Amino acid sequence: MLNIVMYFFMAFGVIAALYAVNTSSVVKAVFAMFATFFSVSAMLILAQAEFLAIAHLMIYIGGIIVVMIFAMMLSSKNIIDDTVEVEKETSAFRFTKLISGIASLAIFVLLAKVILSQNPTKIARTDSVNSIQQFGTQLLSNYAFPLEIISLLLLVALMAASIITRKEKSNV
Repeated sequence: MLNIVMYFFMAFGVIAALYAVNTSSVVKAVFAMFATFFSVSAMLILAQAEFLAIAHLMIYIGGIIVVMIFAMMLSSKNIIDDTVEVEKETSAFRFTKLISGIASLAIFVLLAKVILSQNPTKIARTDSVNSIQQFGTQLLSNYAFPLEIISLLLLVALMAASIITRKEKSNV
């Protein structure tokens, strides 16, 4: 049963990632990336790697996706419209897409071979609850100040993005 759920999240993640890459709408691409990140976190939980799943949720879903949504909201361009015309592909661009597709397929095959060659029953399970608790204690005690500095830096970056992308009123 666990394998079926794992394969479901794998398929869901691959489909969402392909949709994110191939859609022309930025908004749809961001939400497809959210679905991809969520499926990766679900697979990490099913693989009993709770620490990595929590880190993945905090960094990618909690950070990057939220920043992308704020950037879309602060953008002066109409990015929600799906009818934006895309420039015609040049032959160099098509060649680049072909090479990157072949490289992605090669990496996928290599990763699949490595994953399938491993025996998951041999992996020893450590007490992850204790390690997550220790991580949380360290993060909120010893590393609280750098965490706050990073959050202020992100806030300043968002404010600067809103000032830069704000439309100027014309006097005409």
